[in-house]
Amino acid sequence: MRTGETRTVNRSRDYARFTLGEEEFVLLRRDGATELHCTFEKGGIERFRHIRIQEAMQFALGQLFQPCVIDVCTGALNRKTFRSVRVREGRQLRQNPPLSFRGSVWRPEVYQIATAYYSKILPHQEERWHRLSSHLYFLIEAGGAPIELQSLGVSVAAEGIVDTCFPELAQVEQAFRDEVSNAQAKLAELGLSEGLKKRVDGALGNMKSARNSDRLHAFVTKEHNDEQLFESWKRLRNTAAHGGKIEGRAIAQTLADLNNLLFLCYSMVLRFCGYTGMQTNYSAAGYPDFAPQPPAQN
Repeated sequence: MRTGETRTVNRSRDYARFTLGEEEFVLLRRDGATELHCTFEKGGIERFRHIRIQEAMQFALGQLFQPCVIDVCTGALNRKTFRSVRVREGRQLRQNPPLSFRGSVWRPEVYQIATAYYSKILPHQEERWHRLSSHLYFLIEAGGAPIELQSLGVSVAAEGIVDTCFPELAQVEQAFRDEVSNAQAKLAELGLSEGLKKRVDGALGNMKSARNSDRLHAFVTKEHNDEQLFESWKRLRNTAAHGGKIEGRAIAQTLADLNNLLFLCYSMVLRFCGYTGMQTNYSAAGYPDFAPQPPAQN
């Protein structure tokens, strides 16, 4: 990331520019490499905004964003960090992005998605990734894995995403939590062994909190999405939990489930970011683009 340099602004197909307030981002191809130039507002480097924009571009492009050179300029200080240019051999680290390019080089909504994600995670001012970006990393990594590992990666990523983005969904009512507490208090009266009592007490305690499965179902219902999105998550999670090789007719169903769940994951993140522009529906035949309805008012 470099600032303070004179560079030519052009309209070639290997160049993109987008802004957010006083901050500017330029993505271009030069000398066989892709460069991302960032100009941050004052104090942006200290707040690790150069990490946040990498996370945002990773999400918007569906690609692991791993710069081999990071050039940071702050006042009179210029610091360069060099990393290995070698990519893990034999693997294609990719995932279909929230908005498919469909052969079109210029799709401005892609950078609107990056801007929305970047804006949402700006309050996170640590060098380590935002929690949501870590779940998305798992989702992107799954794109280059065998189908069995994709099932595990995507279904687990969905749980992490809904837990991070919508912890308020499917909350357990206080009356039910009180009932569970009363049941826990009466365990001592049942004459159970200490080991069994601990296990029953733990199982009852888990009932006081919303499960990620409940949150996923609540999101699907709230957004008026097809119930099959949730059913796809259940099938993939069950397949991943039991392990084994996926063969025969199950492959077609699993691929359809993966597309459904990819769409669900992106829908959750985009809603979390407040983005309501164009995205790609991987759960529908032909992967059509569409603009989701604004969130329902309570």
